[in-house]
Amino acid sequence: MYTERVIFIIFAPVFSNTNMLQPKSLALFLGLMMASATCLAQGTNIRTTHVVQQGETLYHIAKTYNVSVDDILSVNPTLSPDKYFVGMYINIPNSPALQAIQNDINGVEEHTTAVPNRVQAAVILPFMSETINAAERSKMVEYYRGFLMSVDSLKHQGVSIDIYTYDSGDKSNASIDNILKDPMLASMNLIVGPMYSSQIAPLAKYAEEHKIRLIVPFTSKCMEVYNNPYVFMVNPPQLYLNNVIYEHFVENFGDSQIVFYETNEQSKKEVEFVAGLKNYLDQKHIKYFNINKNSDNSAIVSQTNICKKNVIIPNSSSINALNLLTAKLKDFCQENPSYKITLFGYPEWQTYHGTHLDNLYNFDTFIWSKFYNNVFETRTKEFMHNYYHWFNSELIPSYPKFGMLGFDTGYYFLTNLSKYGNEFEQNCNTLEFNPYQSGFKYIRMNSHGGYINTGVWFVHYSKDERRPIKIEY
Repeated sequence: MYTERVIFIIFAPVFSNTNMLQPKSLALFLGLMMASATCLAQGTNIRTTHVVQQGETLYHIAKTYNVSVDDILSVNPTLSPDKYFVGMYINIPNSPALQAIQNDINGVEEHTTAVPNRVQAAVILPFMSETINAAERSKMVEYYRGFLMSVDSLKHQGVSIDIYTYDSGDKSNASIDNILKDPMLASMNLIVGPMYSSQIAPLAKYAEEHKIRLIVPFTSKCMEVYNNPYVFMVNPPQLYLNNVIYEHFVENFGDSQIVFYETNEQSKKEVEFVAGLKNYLDQKHIKYFNINKNSDNSAIVSQTNICKKNVIIPNSSSINALNLLTAKLKDFCQENPSYKITLFGYPEWQTYHGTHLDNLYNFDTFIWSKFYNNVFETRTKEFMHNYYHWFNSELIPSYPKFGMLGFDTGYYFLTNLSKYGNEFEQNCNTLEFNPYQSGFKYIRMNSHGGYINTGVWFVHYSKDERRPIKIEY
């Protein structure tokens, strides 16, 4: 019978702030994630993990476990004799005698145990950097926690995973350079990180040299994806996603009366999105029409069609633009009840549920989004409950939810790597996976480049069912 290998944490600074992990969740977390005496039967040189106490030195800790200071330093690559602190977690190696026994055990197991594929993954994020504000650090911790929840979920499915965690420090590359000196990193199947765009280049170069897949989870600015086949972007450049959105927009609404609602509030991103959609419609020889904030009901009648569904697209995602548009359309529909009106809008609209949920339903609204979590679904509520149970804190009220992003990313990549190994790229879009928030559909940039995620949701706020329906493309 196969026993899951305990996850090996190189450096877990999430523990340094007691506000981030309370005693109850800390005990559970350690039970799931830290090396323990069971490692003896599972093929690692890590005996246990020690929490540095007030007044302790490395010499006293080594003496307690009957090992040398050098032995401790050998299994803690980021540790130095003069840089440790109270509350820090230090891996304790087996003593030489215990390791000799372990080597004998390994020799027997090589002939008697069929070990399934093991995935080794490194997470490199800024957990303790003082150069980012507390809110950003909290997001990184939440992402990491979600990632670890995906590991726990896969553990129950028999997937074997080792996690190595590193603090990437500030925006400079000095801390990244130190991490890259760790010889253990070269054995990874997967590296997740960094947060900062400026740190992608050295990580991407290292990943290519060692044939390790690098998952860039946050930034949409990553030039390395164009010429490095080991780079995977979770958050793609909007230009590439727009083409997917336009294609599926026409599939859904190509036969409708398409009407753009013009305001003076659009951002550069929205200007580009609307201009690109109009250009795509022109290429498909699909007519579209225009109204603006000054259009009265007679002007709207002249641009709409009583015999078709009328799809209204504002050129701004702002709540003020939505306020003006819904007020105008309510007045229009009251005077012209036979017209069928549907809104097509933006990811930001999912954050307006508090004031506009009824409007989204009443206008049979569709939005596109890279991230969408259905707060009304039971499984979403269960995730939030489990997160609170583990960590004694709520998910940060942000868009996207970083805990869910961490879970979805971890589950998708770790499952695919454990299942397909070196054939990951050929099979990465075949996984049957119901993510909490993030869609995944990878395409390769070119014959010598990496991969970008073009997974996108269309969310339908169904007028008839009075619930949001998530459609993945």
